[in-house]
Amino acid sequence: MNPWLEKLRRLQESPVGQAITEANAQTAASSLKVPPIEVVQESEPEAVTWLRTKLITPQRIAPLVAAWVGERDGSTGRWIDDLMQARWALKVEAYIGEDDRFWWRLTGTSV
Repeated sequence: MNPWLEKLRRLQESPVGQAITEANAQTAASSLKVPPIEVVQESEPEAVTWLRTKLITPQRIAPLVAAWVGERDGSTGRWIDDLMQARWALKVEAYIGEDDRFWWRLTGTSV
């Protein structure tokens, strides 16, 4: 074994070496200033909020889509794709109502 490595090992095992190692560890730990993690909660997309409020009770799909997008997709500044993403995010169920029209409802709500 290398004589320098042997001296280093003995120094590390001695009380002085252990004190130096401990002091270095404390200095290193105190010098590591980690800023606190800031949890940023993203706000819910507008389409999700809007659709959730509309589906407090089941709604016919066609008038609901028309209310969201206007006469043509985007004419209100809102897009049908956003509404469809909201539909999936909320796990909206589509079904045929007693009037033979298509309806949406939130999962778990009854007709």
